[in-house]
Amino acid sequence: MIHDGATLGALVFGRLKAGVPAYSALECEALSLIAAHTALSLTNARLLEEVSELAIRDGLTGLYNRRHFEASLEQMLRRHTRSRGVAPAVAAIMFDLDLFGNFNKEHGHQTGDAVLRTFAGILLERFRSSDLVARYGGEEFVVILERSTVEDAVKAADDLWKRPPSSVLTAPG
Repeated sequence: MIHDGATLGALVFGRLKAGVPAYSALECEALSLIAAHTALSLTNARLLEEVSELAIRDGLTGLYNRRHFEASLEQMLRRHTRSRGVAPAVAAIMFDLDLFGNFNKEHGHQTGDAVLRTFAGILLERFRSSDLVARYGGEEFVVILERSTVEDAVKAADDLWKRPPSSVLTAPG
């Protein structure tokens, strides 16, 4: 199966009856159409997966975007409400990179983008895979920690502030 010059796979057809001659021209044409439609279906499925991912991810940082964050938060809150007081604690941390606009103007947007990507990587490294980490706005990030108290969130934010990872970029100049 080939679509737009890319090999996507192979289909194998065989006859169950011994002694039956090779496929007729009409059968070969039908098999070719089946392969072409299957290749197109596979390509469309891959494209849908890519578009779906782009709809929930921030293009610059790869974190979840604000739309996905808000939908996920709404779902978490509905689950919490249905639990009728026995739901585990939920905490949130909002990060805003102070004076980022000035930094962008002074060092350029490419350097600013690198800082945003680096900070996103730090957040992913520091928080659990079960935590919802998202880019909320330009230089604003949010983390929702399920099964965590406010004290847990304060400690996590303080740890991030007091113990930056070695991968942090230093500003040029």
